[in-house]
Amino acid sequence: MHFSASHFLKSEDEIENLHGHNYILKVKLTGSLNEDGMVYDFRVVKSKAVEIYEFIEVFVGEKRYVFPEEDCVIIPTIATSTELLAQHILSLLDFPKEFTVKVCVSESEGKTGCYKRK
Repeated sequence: MHFSASHFLKSEDEIENLHGHNYILKVKLTGSLNEDGMVYDFRVVKSKAVEIYEFIEVFVGEKRYVFPEEDCVIIPTIATSTELLAQHILSLLDFPKEFTVKVCVSESEGKTGCYKRK
């Protein structure tokens, strides 16, 4: 799946300027084949990934960003690194515990963070 989003990272000494990426999201399920010869139905995986966010508004430090609420998603992580995005997305996806699930988020070629649940 592909999605576009703006974000900024905050470190001890600075807050990045708001900037965007065209992200790529990958969800990998490993498990036994079901009676239909699939590990899991791709359509169900996609619908789970699309339905996981609630929409909100944002303020950080001395900066104020105002966006239409319907265009914003606040992600409850300490930063918006690809690794934390992958971890957060995986925490919201509801797959049975018998599956090993790996979520990877890429912000550009060669910049990918993954998180895996065993």
